[in-house]
Amino acid sequence: TFCQCERCRALDAQLGVTDGTITDRLMVFYNQVAAALKERDLEKYRGKYLGFLAYQNYTKPPRTVVPDEMVLVEVVYPFWDRCYVHNLDDRHCPSNAEFMEWLRGWAKLCRHFGMYVFYGNCEFVNPFPVLHVIPNHLRTLKDLGGEALLVESPQHWATLGLNYYLASQLIWDVHRDVEALW
Repeated sequence: TFCQCERCRALDAQLGVTDGTITDRLMVFYNQVAAALKERDLEKYRGKYLGFLAYQNYTKPPRTVVPDEMVLVEVVYPFWDRCYVHNLDDRHCPSNAEFMEWLRGWAKLCRHFGMYVFYGNCEFVNPFPVLHVIPNHLRTLKDLGGEALLVESPQHWATLGLNYYLASQLIWDVHRDVEALW
């Protein structure tokens, strides 16, 4: 649970947030940190990024606060809350359609963004066969202008290694022939 003090709720109201999301509130903070780093030593921090994981009740893009160009947003795509059966851009999958709306929103707002994905199930040591959606994930991210991919990788290499191998090969060229990799 995030802070619900009078000052934080007042900031939410000032920013027009009424649905309980805190993305705008957090982006105010991140923009302040980015501004302070640049003020402290612009040359030292030029080309550096301040990472922001858009997650849980701050996955939706902010309503009014635009991320500083130093902020790199990684939009989290968790296996327990999203669909790894269908392609990311499958409009008929309600879970992915909602996520795509948010991802497109971040793409419009951010100079730098990407996705944080789970190509493995962290809770169980079992196969998590998602080879069929990884190419679509990466192509969709690239088509939207995304430039970063962060993969949470539990150490279940025997059951998940192919997922990591495919992602590592396609990240360099998302249009590469998948069949040629095998």
